[in-house]
Amino acid sequence: MLTERRIPHWFYSVANTNHVMATRPMYDNRYEIDAFLEKLVLKREPLVIDTYVTPLEAPELPKAFTLSDYIDANYGK
Repeated sequence: MLTERRIPHWFYSVANTNHVMATRPMYDNRYEIDAFLEKLVLKREPLVIDTYVTPLEAPELPKAFTLSDYIDANYGK
């Protein structure tokens, strides 16, 4: 949805995880957070970045959903 409309964003998707992922970026993704703040917030660069990660140690979980699914589930249509 954001990508197709070329709306600046950085969407970081991790496969095969659960809500424990909510705190993990504060430890494991500091570089990405700093880069997001510098490039998209401070410099207002019109970037569209979609990062998809599948951890090697994670068991397969049937939780595939799209950004549109997330927005619809949390904000309605």
